[in-house]
Amino acid sequence: DVTIEYYATAESGSWGSVGKAWMPLEGGTKDLLTYPAIGEGTQEVRITWGGSKDYAAWQWQGNVAVTGRAAAPFTRKEGVTEVSMVYNKDQSINYEATAQALREALLVSADPNVSINDVTVEYNAGTDLAKNFRPLDFDGFGFKFGLNEQTIRFTWRGNADYQAYTAEVTVEMTDSREASAIVLKPSISHRSYCAYVHHQSVLRCEHETIIQHSPAHRRACAPAPRASPCYALRIN
Repeated sequence: DVTIEYYATAESGSWGSVGKAWMPLEGGTKDLLTYPAIGEGTQEVRITWGGSKDYAAWQWQGNVAVTGRAAAPFTRKEGVTEVSMVYNKDQSINYEATAQALREALLVSADPNVSINDVTVEYNAGTDLAKNFRPLDFDGFGFKFGLNEQTIRFTWRGNADYQAYTAEVTVEMTDSREASAIVLKPSISHRSYCAYVHHQSVLRCEHETIIQHSPAHRRACAPAPRASPCYALRIN
């Protein structure tokens, strides 16, 4: 039932004692002047109680150091300059997994109750002078997210215990997938050559020997000198 106020200064129009008034902690208006909510730092606070039929009114007034929430628990990992892109099976970019890879490669949380997974990941689809941060899968006007140098922004809205967080970092997005392997292996033919039949799933030799053509492997065989072995080309 007590009333808590602080001695506020108007946002504008303050001069001497004019523009100063006791206001609720959330601020307000008085005499056409607007007063902000209480902020951090040393503030003059007044606590009053109007009393009752049994007790007299009571008031306390004094200076109080008002502190804000702690800084966000996130910090940047030092020395990380490259992050690998994550791809889907169809070779398109897996944007969600790539965003997570960026979080894990570049951020760490000092509070186990606050996860880096809650941090929003965006990239600069604009220029250095006119930045335009967008989700990684942004498909509008601007530069598309991809390989090579990217400017990444991490943001977090904060909570009851921590302030909001924002940080920008420039990283090199790389393709760390393994290169395709090409393997030469002898075919079952022992005569002059094998010819690839383009519209069938087999390879035929001079003596009509059938080599089954697996959909998982494309095979081709070039003409070879007589009496030399024939080779099939398999691409993994």
